[in-house]
Amino acid sequence: MLRRIFLFISIVMILFTISCIKETYDMNKLSEEAHLAPTFAISAVKGNILFSDIVEQSDTVVFDEDNFIKLIFHEDSVFYLKGSDFHTSLKAGKLNESYFDKLGLNYLSPDNYSKGVALKYVADFKPETFDSDIEDILSHIEGTILISDPSIRLNYKNSFTDSIEMTFNARGKRDNNTVDLNLAPFQITSPGSGKKDTADVFIINKLNSSLPEIASMLPEKIDFSGTATVTTSLVNSQFLQSRIYGSVEIEIPLEFRMQNLQFADTVDNFLDEDGDDAVSSQDFESLSVIINAKNEFPLAVSVEMSLFDSKEDSVISTVAANDIIHSAPVDSNGKTRINEVTETTTKIEFTEEFFNSIEKADKIIFTFTFNTTGNTSQNVKIYSDYKIDFTAAMVLKANINLK
Repeated sequence: MLRRIFLFISIVMILFTISCIKETYDMNKLSEEAHLAPTFAISAVKGNILFSDIVEQSDTVVFDEDNFIKLIFHEDSVFYLKGSDFHTSLKAGKLNESYFDKLGLNYLSPDNYSKGVALKYVADFKPETFDSDIEDILSHIEGTILISDPSIRLNYKNSFTDSIEMTFNARGKRDNNTVDLNLAPFQITSPGSGKKDTADVFIINKLNSSLPEIASMLPEKIDFSGTATVTTSLVNSQFLQSRIYGSVEIEIPLEFRMQNLQFADTVDNFLDEDGDDAVSSQDFESLSVIINAKNEFPLAVSVEMSLFDSKEDSVISTVAANDIIHSAPVDSNGKTRINEVTETTTKIEFTEEFFNSIEKADKIIFTFTFNTTGNTSQNVKIYSDYKIDFTAAMVLKANINLK
């Protein structure tokens, strides 16, 4: 059995070094059959994790001059409207239809209309959908998160000289839940005197809408729709040639608070392997992993590893590491106080009962639970230069029978 031979050789080599061994043995008393149960520690991993090493800056992930992180998503051509897209059903007197024939506006069907009287012409946006493309990830997430300050930049260009009022709708969707934007109608900037068109931006944020509620639901999709209403007393060739079109830029600064946000994932049981390399409870009397971490992120992390029997749809055994990483302290602005970050130590115990259950499970469920510093009492911010320094050591008491 290759693994047991290798384990035995390793232990014998360690027996000759006094730094790790907590028990001593008289090697002259070894007979053809003997039992060893030494306890020793192996320093397995040492290193650091820097946010910017994991996630590179891109068009979507942006680091500002202070290394504060923002997520930016673009959706081009959310709406494009021309003069002939507008219609009216208002009745305000009679207008000679030949007037519209000359302009090619028969399809507007203006009904009864008085020349020189201002009417409201309405055009609907073609509905658009922004897909976050993280539906599979979201299916593994439960818990509470509040994204505090998202915004939408509605960039538009307008050549209508008459007054335009816009209604802009957005609806976030996740599973069977929906959240509406609840944005009131607003005025579009018109070209000034002597100008053919104008470009401007309308900002949608927590001050004028329910955008934080949409962002905090972590939507799978966001549906956009709306209308533009032009108030004019004259429909002419200039009206026909006018255009208004726009795009959106969704900006999500990584400033948030979360409480018991869980991410769970199920994998095949990689511990249950056939052959000489299989893990067996007979190999260890006890096994634990000790993790020392100095965490600059204002996030605490707990981990559970559960052996799962999919046929019985039941969890057989679980190893839990509560607060495997402690959250860093933050200042009043939600930024980590780096000089106050301390090292924490966590011990993860793998019991004999856990090892005895390995062969009964065909799946392993990993559950990660995240909490920000202060839970829901304060927003925290994530910066690209945050890092985690850590070491991990394995302490085991082997169970070796020599034959």
